[in-house]
Amino acid sequence: MRSVRLGAGAALGLFLAWLVFRGTDWGEVAVLLGDLQVPWLLVALTFASSGHLARVQRWSYIVRATRAVRFRTLFSAAQIGFLFNVALPLRLGEVVRALVLARLAHVRLVTSIALIALDRVADSLAFLAVVVVAIAALPTDQGAILAGRAIESIPSPPRWVGLLMGVLGIAIVVFASYMLRGSQARWRDAPGRGTRSLLLRITERIAQSVSTFLTPIRAFWRSEGVAPALFFSLLAWTCGVLSLASGMQALHVTFPWNAPFLMQAMIGLFVIVPLTPGLVGQFHLPIVAALAIAAPGVASTEAKAVALVAHVIMLVPVVIFGVLGLATERLTIREVARTGAEARRASEESYVKGAL
Repeated sequence: MRSVRLGAGAALGLFLAWLVFRGTDWGEVAVLLGDLQVPWLLVALTFASSGHLARVQRWSYIVRATRAVRFRTLFSAAQIGFLFNVALPLRLGEVVRALVLARLAHVRLVTSIALIALDRVADSLAFLAVVVVAIAALPTDQGAILAGRAIESIPSPPRWVGLLMGVLGIAIVVFASYMLRGSQARWRDAPGRGTRSLLLRITERIAQSVSTFLTPIRAFWRSEGVAPALFFSLLAWTCGVLSLASGMQALHVTFPWNAPFLMQAMIGLFVIVPLTPGLVGQFHLPIVAALAIAAPGVASTEAKAVALVAHVIMLVPVVIFGVLGLATERLTIREVARTGAEARRASEESYVKGAL
């Protein structure tokens, strides 16, 4: 079933890439890339890398509100999670980040999940600021026209796409049913202690888990780390905007000041739920659309070259820092996957035993 998910994500990525890049003059793209300014490219990579460090620093204020954890441990857990987020669909990297933090910092998995949830809240608040700037900077009298240009710049998908989405939806329902079947078998095989007693124990276990989940959240909001965490969250997104601007400078692209904000906002919206391996297609589409809206003077070939360069700039620190985190903690991808399977089994057994 894992191979099916990865295969479906790869197929979607290839389709989106074809949708964005069909009809592209690759000779002209090669000329643009050959004239790339390396100093500006290095600046863009520096901003992208700094954004990752700012995110780890933000998370440190959240985690350390509950217990002392080394920056190295947080860096490794976060970067390994980011690496898996890019490689796997549906933000499974966040699950990996929770598992790695639980293993390295010796915290309960539910606590680790709560700390990541807080991190996502801080991240979303800063991203909202980027969206507000991007929308506020759009010309009110030409917004609809430019949005129409962006839609026209993207070829219409074939009719069979709707059918494909329906088939994928059915596949997800079947997969969820398959995953739940094993858990249901555990409950059926459990010794009978009375339905009423069983329900009471289940309720107690849920209440205990909720209490454990809320404990670090309360500790963080009562700490002095809220303001610094929000500051580093804004800094991380600012680094993303500056990285996009530097990448366009490297390609000699002329753009208005608000273009990188709109690009960053649309990228963030499009990849809220990563669906394709490496974000292929899913990362390129919002960049081309955003430039059609904010910078209609930018040629389609230039916009596609910007998308390609921005994608590489995004991937380089993710891969380097992710591999560095695995090497630092002496973890392999197989060990991380095994840790996840063990944690899931332990969680299921704990709930069954607690309910009996």
